[in-house]
Amino acid sequence: MRLGRRDARSGALAVRCDVLADLAAGDCPVAVGDRLACAIAAEADAAAPPPALVAHAVARDDVDARASLLRSTAAFYRGLDARRRRALRRAVPTVATCVVGCVVLIYGIALFRPLVGLVDALAAPRDGGAVRGGP
Repeated sequence: MRLGRRDARSGALAVRCDVLADLAAGDCPVAVGDRLACAIAAEADAAAPPPALVAHAVARDDVDARASLLRSTAAFYRGLDARRRRALRRAVPTVATCVVGCVVLIYGIALFRPLVGLVDALAAPRDGGAVRGGP
């Protein structure tokens, strides 16, 4: 998976809302625009039901309000996608730093343990003769 990859669902919802807003505010006759919008909505409903925000925006009777609401909905879904990517870009370096830090800590402990064993072996009293110069 590529870092910062776009969410397909949010992007598709944003594009669909833009198309519906263009149809609602376009120069085509109202009947044609409504028929095309219904076809797009029905095609989208076949794949998955639309989120409540999109369904509310499409259900408006006033053409200007519907176009404005659909554009706002598209901006919301684009922002949602951007926030997800931004959060992912912030989280990945932090997690990677923690993982690398743990690996370095484990490596350091693995190197330090033989040194402790060596120092313990050198510091252990020797069984043998008496120490010179002692009582």
